[in-house]
Amino acid sequence: MIKFGGVYLYKKNKFFLLFLISFISLYIVITKYFFEIYLVNKSSMEQTLSDGDKIFLNKCDKDFYRNEVLVFNDENTNYIKRCIGLPGDTLEIKGGNFYINNKTLPQKNTHSYFHKKKEAKSNSNLMILLCYGKEWSPDNFGPIVIPKKGSEIKMSFEIFHLYKNIIKKEYGNSLNQKVFFENMPHYYTFKQNYYFMVGDNILNSIDSRMYGPISREQIIGKATLVLYSKKNFLDKKKLFKKIE
Repeated sequence: MIKFGGVYLYKKNKFFLLFLISFISLYIVITKYFFEIYLVNKSSMEQTLSDGDKIFLNKCDKDFYRNEVLVFNDENTNYIKRCIGLPGDTLEIKGGNFYINNKTLPQKNTHSYFHKKKEAKSNSNLMILLCYGKEWSPDNFGPIVIPKKGSEIKMSFEIFHLYKNIIKKEYGNSLNQKVFFENMPHYYTFKQNYYFMVGDNILNSIDSRMYGPISREQIIGKATLVLYSKKNFLDKKKLFKKIE
């Protein structure tokens, strides 16, 4: 009886172990390729999304469109922003108003908040200068053409600095700037499609204005649904709210 009981327990434990391994493997596959529950931990998307919101992330749909809210990875950190510029678009910001291909971008879902500290704006201007080599600001920016896969640009020192973050990424961050300048090609062909991301909380968002457009490969998925607010679970306005 003891031996029988020992064998029975062993089989039971083995079944549980196989079930656990299968469950974990299935969870890893689903969250990697199909969908994921994502926690918003910044305020740059106020008031569309708030710090503490738990959202549903769709990873299946790989076609990205203007005004969609996307999650992407940049330098091992995940961010959530709204896509306002597509590959090949010409983007410009004048007085806080966005223009795509010389047409005003509707901003029904965007919200502007005043800076409480002047340093915030100064830091943003410095980040823009370091990224693009231009004395632009968050509300007066561009024009800039968002790179499209296969498109060519005529190279110059000014154009290199405008797109240097992208060129460095496409070189695998192994670009020797001095060598590149010495052997600068007449034209540069972009290897990927890029998207311009901006936070709805326009004046309090660090986004593509400061670190450049995001490549297609960096995009993790689309934010489609707010499941609930972690900070206020009983907030009915947040329960299963569609993200627009």
